[in-house]
Amino acid sequence: MSRRGENPADRRTIIPLDDELRRVLTQYLLVRPDNGEPWLFLSKTKGLKMDHTNVNDRWKEYFRPKYGPNDRFRGVTSHYGRHFGTRWFKVEQNWPRDLVKYLRGDIQSGGEIRSTRDAIDSYIHTYYEDIEERYRGELFKFRI
Repeated sequence: MSRRGENPADRRTIIPLDDELRRVLTQYLLVRPDNGEPWLFLSKTKGLKMDHTNVNDRWKEYFRPKYGPNDRFRGVTSHYGRHFGTRWFKVEQNWPRDLVKYLRGDIQSGGEIRSTRDAIDSYIHTYYEDIEERYRGELFKFRI
């Protein structure tokens, strides 16, 4: 079964807003058209709910061709953020694996156990309260 476009986690992943994101979202919400729908992000042309196609289109518009594929590297895609974030929190910030799994939205428990490493994961349950303070203090800053 494909889960593309879905959050594969059994429960929602809640991520704190840092000061940079809070400021940018506030600025966006002040100019965002009100279409009577609860969706935060709207498509550029019709003000409809954003889906993965809209997100990828916006990514390409703003980050290509500068960060597109070349002779040496594959192009940077919107999926790159998942890899960057995983590396940032696990390698640069030395976060425990269970906290990084929570931030990625990985399945927290249950499912088929395929190895000893997966077995312990089915017993570890991480929650928002486990990451909030540390996340706010150590989040990568874009300096915007």
